[in-house]
Order: sequence, then C-alpha cells, then structure tokens
Amino acid sequence: MIENDAPIAGLEQFVNEFYQDRVLEFNEMQEFRKEKRFEDIRKLAHKWKGFCAPYGFQGLESLSTELEVECKSSNVEKIDELISK
Repeated sequence: MIENDAPIAGLEQFVNEFYQDRVLEFNEMQEFRKEKRFEDIRKLAHKWKGFCAPYGFQGLESLSTELEVECKSSNVEKIDELISK
C-alpha cells in the first residue's frame, strides 16, 4: 500500500478524482505489462511521477520514478515487482 501524506492546500477536493483516475490507469498498466508494452508503462509512470506529489502520494511518486527507469531497460522482474507494490 502506498503512503499518502496531506495534499497541497486547495487540492483536497480533487484527491478522490485523482485516485479514481490512477486506478483506471493502473488497470491499463497491468494490460500493458501482459503485452510487454514497456514504453506505455514508462509513459504512465512518468505521468504519475509528475502528478503524485501535489496530491500527497509521495510513495507512488517514488515507485513511479523507479518504474520509469526500469521500463527503459525492460527489466521485467523489477517492473513486475514495482507494479505489484
């Protein structure tokens, strides 16, 4: 489970929508993984990396950063490990 710190003031009302959007994208990410579409996973991870901090999801930001790096090298074991987290 990813830790959630407090969102930046003024964004609290958007946290639920943010979370729902990431759940939908996570489902996409799992499909990308099955299809070995590492570049698509990397793009989502990059997007998440930028979105996470303001909403208070620093843990997900860190995972996304790692995932983006591992996708560049197609490190399947590490990608699977990070997605499962």
